[in-house]
Amino acid sequence: MCIRDSEAMSRVAAIADEEESQVLNSVLQLLGSGDLEAVQAMVTERIAKLDKRAQRKEDASQEADTAPKAAAPEHDEEILSPEEYSTPEYWLQMCDEMCGEVGIGNRLDPAAADLGDAKIQLDSTGFFLRPDTVLQDATLIRVAMRAVSDAGWPAAFVWMYDQSWEVVNNLWDEAERLLGSPVVLEPTVAAYQLERPTEVEGKYVGRNFGVPHRDYTYTQTFRSDGTPSALTMWVPINEVGLDNGCMYVVPKQFDSLFYSDQSYMHQQVIKSGSFGGHQCVYFPIDGSRPLPAHPGGVMGWLGNVIHWGSSMHAQSELEPRASIAFVFRAADSPTAESGFTREAICNLSVSQRLEVCCNSIKTFKQWYKVPRPLKHKIRALYKHHQWDSKNAVEVFRKYEDDAGKNVNEN
Repeated sequence: MCIRDSEAMSRVAAIADEEESQVLNSVLQLLGSGDLEAVQAMVTERIAKLDKRAQRKEDASQEADTAPKAAAPEHDEEILSPEEYSTPEYWLQMCDEMCGEVGIGNRLDPAAADLGDAKIQLDSTGFFLRPDTVLQDATLIRVAMRAVSDAGWPAAFVWMYDQSWEVVNNLWDEAERLLGSPVVLEPTVAAYQLERPTEVEGKYVGRNFGVPHRDYTYTQTFRSDGTPSALTMWVPINEVGLDNGCMYVVPKQFDSLFYSDQSYMHQQVIKSGSFGGHQCVYFPIDGSRPLPAHPGGVMGWLGNVIHWGSSMHAQSELEPRASIAFVFRAADSPTAESGFTREAICNLSVSQRLEVCCNSIKTFKQWYKVPRPLKHKIRALYKHHQWDSKNAVEVFRKYEDDAGKNVNEN
């Protein structure tokens, strides 16, 4: 089975097209009303934004691909072949001394989690929170994530292990109850491991996604009959307090644009304005809600709920937040074809799990800087396993290939 991440890539393009369409429609409306001053201001702001975007691309193409100052720590690692990275033994030996219970390719535990009144919370607010421990193996996942990180891999590669997939399997029945239909799992799973700001700075892989955003529009989240079809679930694997990377959401009753696909600000919930570079926020900050939780707690939100992950505070007495996240999609959704069935996640090979991990890095690359050694390893894995190599080349371009030739990064 070839894992496809085209949905995520097409979603980014669709959002950009929708943004452009909304700006042009707004300009036409203002022209119709004769408000030329407003038209000039909107077009000027749009041109400035496009110029800024073009400048970022130019800067990126000229930037030497070296680690930034105070970036994620480098690891002295023996460079192995993609064949060696693709064996269960390679991944199991990372955890062998610390935790013999971590597995790859074992039968997933079918135990079902119970999220209690999550359905009532979800229907009334757009999110739910079960802060107490629901999933017992969270600490095992934390051990595996540390081991993966110590070996020089990002947190996303914790999805190589059975315990991460067991979380999904254990929550499957509840996802179907919450969405009211059979579901599939979107192939772009995620994992996060924050660092103390006194130790690591910059856009390191595994950092929090700190800009308020919606993952989907209202139309992409709801069916025509008003029932939801997309649900994100987020599971902390260590203690999450208010100062070590807590998640925040905006309950739908505080979100005046929750149902408004046609509004330009529906997706642009926060953006740079023309007031000296300050940001404009299009939702009431005083309505935002933190979601602290214990290891193995579960939280979730509908696809169009505004949310973000806060930063690790240097003074926090807690260790930096670590978590995994994934999206369930109703099986009757137009994009469900690219998702995993429950049977599929219970039978993923090592190669398929590796592809999921590599796709995770690709899908969320806009949030961080991917180190050069990791780009090399991922590209080698794409070539070895003959995954969608075209996408790999398009996403990870700025580094020397096997022949020593430099190509530009998009």
